[in-house]
Amino acid sequence: DLFVDGTQQRHLTISTKSVCVASSRRLAKRLARFFWTTRQVTVTAVNSGEHLGVLRGDGRHAQFCVLHKRFAKARKRTKRVQRLARTSTLARSLFATGVLPQATYGAETTGLSAHLQRQLNELGVKALGYVGTQPCTITALAFHIGTIPSVEVLM
Repeated sequence: DLFVDGTQQRHLTISTKSVCVASSRRLAKRLARFFWTTRQVTVTAVNSGEHLGVLRGDGRHAQFCVLHKRFAKARKRTKRVQRLARTSTLARSLFATGVLPQATYGAETTGLSAHLQRQLNELGVKALGYVGTQPCTITALAFHIGTIPSVEVLM
């Protein structure tokens, strides 16, 4: 209530995209209903919300939907880097400066499962272009990029 009063006094508008994350779904719905009935402020009750791309959850649900969306976008970017890397070896550095930060943004707060760590290393090898037949993933990444993506995220 204090928040709504303060924003109205300063002539600020609360976005219609506002979400309410609480320890239980029932509580979130009650809070959303309270905001609507007392102040006509639209708030949606959700299990998790995204703030600047970082997932915010209610503490009981393991929500990784944002991270999986980031990995899907990173896969598409890796394909473009892979095409460039076939013609120029300088394009390999685009993985470390573009794909890796995009894929792992917010991973510090949610963590990466072993499956996502393997996928991250596989993306790195794909971004190298052609490095020989069946290269060792870790060796190829360490030699050509200078880092192992899954280890860098954990550090």
